[in-house]
Amino acid sequence: MLEAGPIVGGRLVKDGAGAAAVSPTILAHKIGQTWSATTAHVDTAFKAAGAAQPAWDARGGEGRAKVLRAMATPWRPSATA
Repeated sequence: MLEAGPIVGGRLVKDGAGAAAVSPTILAHKIGQTWSATTAHVDTAFKAAGAAQPAWDARGGEGRAKVLRAMATPWRPSATA
C-alpha cells in the first residue's frame, strides 16, 4: 500500500487518520493512504531547511549536483549520475 504525506526532518509525517488514495481507473480500489501538512509541519520544515542550508552550501555546486542527480535517478532512469 502506498503512503504519501509531508516529509519533515527527513521522515514521513502521518498525523491523524489521513485519507484514502484510490485508483484513478477503479475508484472503489484503495491503493494507499495520504496525509496533509499542517501549518506546524510547514513551520518545522522551514526551520529544518534553514538549519541544513549552511551544510548544503558547503557542498559546492558539484556536490549539490551529485545529490540532485541521485535523487532524480529513481524517477528518471535516463538521468546522468
